[in-house]
Amino acid sequence: TMPLLDNERVTVWDYTSGSRRGQTPAPKHSHPMDTFVVWADGRAGHVVFLPAGTVHTEEPINAATKATIFELK
Repeated sequence: TMPLLDNERVTVWDYTSGSRRGQTPAPKHSHPMDTFVVWADGRAGHVVFLPAGTVHTEEPINAATKATIFELK
């Protein structure tokens, strides 16, 4: 996918959870840079920090289906 924004400080991605849309869950991947995952659950906003090197499948966005991911450079 194409990032929403990519400059010398940050890459920003729009993320949609595959498993919550009835599709196959995302494959295991790593975050090579410090990353913030931001999403809304109703009226409450949430953010999770993932240190560089974190390996997992789906992004940790609870019951939400969409998030914005900020990879710091």
